[in-house]
Amino acid sequence: MIRQKKAWVRIVEAVVAILLILGFFLTVTITTDSKEKSSKEIYKVESTILKQISESKELYEGKNLREYVLNCKETCNLEYVKDFVRQKLPYSLNFSVRVCDIDINCPVKDEDRPKTATGETNYEKEIFANDIVIADNLTGEKSKKLALFVWFK
Repeated sequence: MIRQKKAWVRIVEAVVAILLILGFFLTVTITTDSKEKSSKEIYKVESTILKQISESKELYEGKNLREYVLNCKETCNLEYVKDFVRQKLPYSLNFSVRVCDIDINCPVKDEDRPKTATGETNYEKEIFANDIVIADNLTGEKSKKLALFVWFK
């Protein structure tokens, strides 16, 4: 009788161990899938916003965003572009935009990177970057690269 109880206890222990291992694997798999899904959605939103700016014909607060970017220098004020992007992005995301010449790399600036609670630059946070080249239709001389950097708040 005691042997039968020990056998049942071992069977129950084995079943519990298997369930714990399966639970761990399911948790890891679900977390990975949701992270991939959210990255794809963020890139899709970024692409849509950049495309809207590059194809902009109408005025946004009195400015044609496409022309505004084409005439922008390295140090220009991008508030109109930032306002447009802010309206299109979900509230849970933060962002930074940058205009560069098309022949140079266009990284996010340190002052635009996400910050920690103490205000220091957070280099650990995942940043989703996407860019688009906006070209002058006639000559291509004024072509610019508009980069959009997005991260979770």
